[in-house]
Amino acid sequence: MDSRAAVFLVAWAVMTVATMSTAAVIIFIEKTLPGGHRVAPPWLGKRPVAGKEVDMARKRAVSRWTTSEHKEAVMGWHIVGTYYAPCSCKVGCPCMLGESEGDQVWCSGGQWVHIGSGNVDGVEVGGAKLAWVADWPKGFLGGEGLGRIYFDSSVSDAQRAALEPLFKGQRGGVYEVVGQLVKQWLPTQEAPIDIQSGPDETRITVGTIGVAIAKPLRGATGESTRLLHGAAAFRDNIGLANGKGTSWRDPDMRQWESLGHAEITEFDWSA
Repeated sequence: MDSRAAVFLVAWAVMTVATMSTAAVIIFIEKTLPGGHRVAPPWLGKRPVAGKEVDMARKRAVSRWTTSEHKEAVMGWHIVGTYYAPCSCKVGCPCMLGESEGDQVWCSGGQWVHIGSGNVDGVEVGGAKLAWVADWPKGFLGGEGLGRIYFDSSVSDAQRAALEPLFKGQRGGVYEVVGQLVKQWLPTQEAPIDIQSGPDETRITVGTIGVAIAKPLRGATGESTRLLHGAAAFRDNIGLANGKGTSWRDPDMRQWESLGHAEITEFDWSA
């Protein structure tokens, strides 16, 4: 073999080793770096974009991955509206201030909710009306509750599927405590919910099951009587009311009437 042939073979071997080493490095980068930082090998199809050579197929794949990851990251819930919450206790329910027993050594109550606007995992829930009511053997904060959710007939199947786990405390946020204090949920029911609201009284009927009354309490200046930073996250800033006239008659639950306590609160919550 003459010297020129030997030089050619050596050069060919060096180029082969270099190419294989480059491929190994690229494969290592592909497997270890996030998709947004992947490197396109020089022998793949490419097109110049803004002065840079980018593997278009891989760019589309990364874009799909990034968009999917972004959607998963931002999915959550945000609801704005008003809730009314009479219960079986006298005005000034003990659980507002952290007591574990109700006035009658038991407690029944819940929230009657009108959502003005909101979105849960991409589902628009504005306009939805619902109530969740529960019975506790001692008091709300004593836990071990038995509850049920009632949806107005205008609430769609998609809205129900989005809202039910939220109000059962399964989606975090202010209602997480409800999931901890209501041990068992009866099957959700549909019932017409009618809300008649005025400056001095709100009256909510839920089919033939019951009626909720909330009359706002006011101070000497006429402003709403409020409680700040009460027990349970949804009671951070609530308006107090009188709930006398409220009664509940679900045959699968406790039959009760309010001795006077109620709450009226405009909310803007998310998680």
